[in-house]
Amino acid sequence: MVWTTIIGIDGKPFATTAKGETLKSMICLNGTITHSGEFLCDWMMPDGMTCDAMLCHVHAKEVWRDTHLCKLHYHEWESLGRPKFWLV
Repeated sequence: MVWTTIIGIDGKPFATTAKGETLKSMICLNGTITHSGEFLCDWMMPDGMTCDAMLCHVHAKEVWRDTHLCKLHYHEWESLGRPKFWLV
């Protein structure tokens, strides 16, 4: 997933991750400002990659050790009977 610079209301950039830039903070999928590497959604997508939606500690749903899902994929995971996709 490619992230771009987000400009704050003060006109200064506060989040970048494109082309090797260091991520300082991003906005959680649910709108909360979060910090680099806090959590990413680990749901496996059809292309073999993970969802990687940025999540804060409040909105990340931990389903296994260091395995987190966004709200959308958490509900999908539950509807599928809570498969252990991280063991595949």
